Amino acid sequence: MPGARPARLRPRRGWGPGAPGNDLLGFLLHADPAMPDETVASTLHSILMGGHGVPAAALTSIVWELARRPRLAGDLRDEADGPTGGGAPSSAARLPLAEAVVRETLRLHPPAWLMTRTAGAATSLGDWSLGPGDDVLLNPYLIHRDPRWWRRPDEFDPARWSHGQQAPGPAYLPFGAGPRVCLGSALAVRQLTLATSRLAQRFTVTSPNAATVVPEFVGRLAPAGLRASFLARSN
Repeated sequence: MPGARPARLRPRRGWGPGAPGNDLLGFLLHADPAMPDETVASTLHSILMGGHGVPAAALTSIVWELARRPRLAGDLRDEADGPTGGGAPSSAARLPLAEAVVRETLRLHPPAWLMTRTAGAATSLGDWSLGPGDDVLLNPYLIHRDPRWWRRPDEFDPARWSHGQQAPGPAYLPFGAGPRVCLGSALAVRQLTLATSRLAQRFTVTSPNAATVVPEFVGRLAPAGLRASFLARSN
């Protein structure tokens, strides 16, 4: 993390605990016990990237899929307008198709497409011997498309998640896994499920370049240069 970031926090810390600043940064700066500026900057960066960057990239990919699949958007609309959706969906548990669309989008287009883990002790991983401090790169994008784990791996098929079906073994990693799994994974899936349902219910999603854009593997994985229009549907 660039050293300039913690330095930018110092003027804000000088406001003191009684000054206006009832926001996330103010909460971190006035935590008890106090945190160093470097820790505050690192924590703020993680929260913004995990709580904003990843869902935003995922939602962009969901819009991409809806723009290319008007029939699927219609099915999502029917689900939202039906007796379980109630016209104004408030529970992701009542929207199995929307949740399946989210999970399938995260499979094909995981925003965190590359992850790093560091060995804390000497160990072996397959044919590789690792020493303390060695970094290991994991690529969920490739794992999610591995035919050893997934049938028709390159096909967008929300039905593979129907009836609460789970991922095969440890081959689904949009939020990582193990003790370092994203703590907000359940919340993110629920938020994306509700957002997907609302988008399909309230708007007709179109895109002039959905057929030609490609994923961009920089930072968070998302379709590069996607343009989309949201035409409000009349009730």
